[in-house]
Amino acid sequence: MLVFAMAANTLLGAGLALKEVTLYAAYGHIGRLWDFAPLADETLGGLIVWIPGSVASVPVFFVLLRMWGACEIQLATRRSRGLVVRLGAIAQTANHRVAWLLAFAALVAFAGTIGVGVVAVR
Repeated sequence: MLVFAMAANTLLGAGLALKEVTLYAAYGHIGRLWDFAPLADETLGGLIVWIPGSVASVPVFFVLLRMWGACEIQLATRRSRGLVVRLGAIAQTANHRVAWLLAFAALVAFAGTIGVGVVAVR
């Protein structure tokens, strides 16, 4: 799920920051709070989504990596002692199903957001 979140921030932010045309026609009809050009405003917004959004995920990634490593060490220790826990395998299968369901939901939400954006641009 973290990979999907990072991909969403990267793709959406890079798409907004690196484009060469203004996406929102409302900029021409309403006033702006600061004296930014519409394209510069959208570029700044894309950079804000892209960089801080992705950077916020990096510490979480390292924490998850550390937890994963600790769990693997614990399992290796149990195996070296000859302890086999069958209940853990059942719980792991259930956790995998939940993880895949949540990953699929995140992917569908991301695709829906991109789809709405594409429709709104036209």
